[in-house]
Amino acid sequence: MWFSPSTTSRGFLTSPTLTSVVSDATKARSKIFALAANPLTAATLLPARRDEVIRSDLPVEGCEGGLPQFVYAGFRNERVSKTLLLDPEVFGVPLRPDIVHQHVRWQLARRRSGTAMTKTRSMVRGSTKKLHQQKGTGRARVGGMNSPIRRGGGRAFGKVPRSFDFKINAKVKKLAVRMVLSAKYQANKLIVVQNIDVPAPRTKLFNTYMLQKHITSALIATGEVVPRNLDLASRNLQNVFVCPYDKLNVYEVLYHDILVLNVEAVEKLTERLRPSLPRYFKTAPHPALPSQPLARDAARAALRIARHEQIQKYIRRKKQQKQRRQSKKNYVRREWEREVLRRRRPEAVAETSSSSSPSSVPQLTSS
Repeated sequence: MWFSPSTTSRGFLTSPTLTSVVSDATKARSKIFALAANPLTAATLLPARRDEVIRSDLPVEGCEGGLPQFVYAGFRNERVSKTLLLDPEVFGVPLRPDIVHQHVRWQLARRRSGTAMTKTRSMVRGSTKKLHQQKGTGRARVGGMNSPIRRGGGRAFGKVPRSFDFKINAKVKKLAVRMVLSAKYQANKLIVVQNIDVPAPRTKLFNTYMLQKHITSALIATGEVVPRNLDLASRNLQNVFVCPYDKLNVYEVLYHDILVLNVEAVEKLTERLRPSLPRYFKTAPHPALPSQPLARDAARAALRIARHEQIQKYIRRKKQQKQRRQSKKNYVRREWEREVLRRRRPEAVAETSSSSSPSSVPQLTSS
């Protein structure tokens, strides 16, 4: 079995339906801080199931110095086909609950429709005539019948349609996804399979596979295309969500207990989520940093030196462009001044041009 009943736990949301955005965000925050109780570090020991994951009888694939992970032959096949080394920059990132919580809040805020609306005093039907005179009646001064303090009047500071969306940086979004993937790997809740499809589009058959593996809540991420049989078989299950790799998000990963990926999804996610280089290296291929700390520091120092050289080259090029622009402006200004002077005093222009010509320079002659 992949997991025993003692090693699995229920998802952090008791109900699969989104009944309340506020309650969901509160539960998500509690789950995030529960994961932060055992933060991930580069020196964290692997779980007991991976103590002997590097076996001589299995082929090993992936990046050098990566995190070992079993790859099963199929979704309903317990045979281990190979060992995959996961990129530690994607599946070995330390957890920061504040970043994950910010991403969950942003994701839930974007789901809100923001269509709530109430009528103000200008929208309520009724006359704007003053009900009685200002003074002399002994009563309180009043205006029209649409005032917010009167029955049937408009609402003061009522709700208007608006967007609850707020901005977070793209790098923060990618970092949050890497953190939750690393948390699933560290919690021993990540399954990687070679062939993720099922033989027939039968929900009962697929549910039997899930119960045999003691999986009650799972997020299944495939390659670019979701297999049709898998999509039809899992569509009616309440706690199973199937999506391509590019639809994977922080909320769904935290919502479901087990994360199932195929090899193609792992490769695509690693390519997409790996920390990118600065923008002046965008055209260059991504260099693979060594796994040893000293060699990695040396490689990063070389990148910093290359960055400094690129910046200095950029500054020199900008200075040259500025000098060319300035010389062109000076030339145009001189020509304009000569044209104005020619119209006013043609003889002065002739003298100026003759004095500036090379022929007017006195030549040394032999006596």
